[in-house]
Amino acid sequence: MKKSAIKTYSILAILLLSLTPSTLLMAIEPADGMIISMQWGQLAPWGGYNATEKGFAEDVCEYINELFEDDMWGSWSAVDAYWDYTDTEGIETCMVYENNASNGVTFVTNWWVGDFFVNQSDLNPAPFGHFWFYGDDDHINDTCIHENANYFDGSPVTSKQYFNFIWTCSNGGTYWTDSDGHFDNVTGIFYPVNATFNPPPTNTNDVYGIFDSGDCVGMPLAWTNTSDMALNGFSSSSGSYTYIGFQANSPFMGDYLPGTAVRTDNFPMAFYYAALGYHDPYYLHWDIDDSLDYASFDTYGTTFCSTDLEDGYWRTVVINGTDNYIFSRMRVFGNGDMELPYS
Repeated sequence: MKKSAIKTYSILAILLLSLTPSTLLMAIEPADGMIISMQWGQLAPWGGYNATEKGFAEDVCEYINELFEDDMWGSWSAVDAYWDYTDTEGIETCMVYENNASNGVTFVTNWWVGDFFVNQSDLNPAPFGHFWFYGDDDHINDTCIHENANYFDGSPVTSKQYFNFIWTCSNGGTYWTDSDGHFDNVTGIFYPVNATFNPPPTNTNDVYGIFDSGDCVGMPLAWTNTSDMALNGFSSSSGSYTYIGFQANSPFMGDYLPGTAVRTDNFPMAFYYAALGYHDPYYLHWDIDDSLDYASFDTYGTTFCSTDLEDGYWRTVVINGTDNYIFSRMRVFGNGDMELPYS
């Protein structure tokens, strides 16, 4: 019964709303189709949910959702699926709608904030098995995302998930050296160490997704169905998709950004504020790279390339009561020159 809200209201009402034309669109090249913004996320129920972190993440999702709803160009259909609707049923419901050609959906963005789920009962294929998100009724793995993003009624379709900003641990790294699943086990990146060291480790793996017995492994590949996104999309942009995620640990929304005394939730809010043109006198959307720079100046006072997020940072993880450390960083794959569309 709880899913009736998203099915009846968000999908059949919000997504079916006619896009309201604006006289300002006269300056924009017209395009047919619907553009959709999705907000997702869930936390791990370790002895009970972290209510404080949930509040921060929920506020970020609501803020981003409102930015899309209030976009000056009046074109986005925004759906806040955070918490109750973040599970396989929510994914299937939304992506079936998006992939149905009769609905005219041409572009989807996804913001996802929450925890990374490790399925300890099945770590195949190596090194970590499938990659997962925590969900409400159930958890969501990369194969589920791939099957729903890239198929409709059993037939392959081109993924419409063109921009994905995934703020969870581990769902944005390169973990293999080739498509056959070989990998370099990099100390301090794949597994924690008991002391930091300099220079920090370099990830020698350059593949972010593989297929294992036909099943997709790795979230960047799952959302986009492409294996050739630029590995440094910030400086070497290419292709039709952009995927931003984290190698190893991501900071919680309520924590300080690494290397600052600024709360983490400020970064994604500033990013979307710029990406949707709210800072611009003409409300022009800034591309992904410039929006990352805007968010970095807002939080770090410098460019994205000069932040700990991009350069990498040691994150403390407690194992059996003892501090250990893992080297983490934000990764930008694909087309950093992408601008979120106007219509």
